[in-house]
Amino acid sequence: TIVDVSAVLAPLGQSIGRWGNFFSQELYGWPCSHWWCLQIDIENRLSGWLAYSSFHPTFFYESSLLLLLFFILWKNKQKIGTGFIISYYLIGYGIIRFMVEFVRIDVDRFMWFKWPQLVALCLLLCGLLALTFFNKKTTPKI
Repeated sequence: TIVDVSAVLAPLGQSIGRWGNFFSQELYGWPCSHWWCLQIDIENRLSGWLAYSSFHPTFFYESSLLLLLFFILWKNKQKIGTGFIISYYLIGYGIIRFMVEFVRIDVDRFMWFKWPQLVALCLLLCGLLALTFFNKKTTPKI
């Protein structure tokens, strides 16, 4: 269905789109000193972080994980079956976004979590509910 095709291609589009964050130097993480860290121009640094120049490239972490999710869904789309692909996409994207948000520094919090983490948890829950729904729908009744 169109939903399944969209669910397979969505992580590819999101993965490519995250590179816009690289070019605009936004959505970076905590300061770091590893070889893979991202150099952020001083005019693009958040206030309170002006003393640091290298940051975790959270856009790259998310982009890479979304590309991996795309390949997993693409490779297994025939095995997964109609309706299940959207479930696995929501679960995968929810997990990816939830985890990457731990590294980002530019998001407001609500209690212990950042707002995008709460949205990610909602997506994860929706994916699990959809998976349960599709499993019940395809289970033969005796």
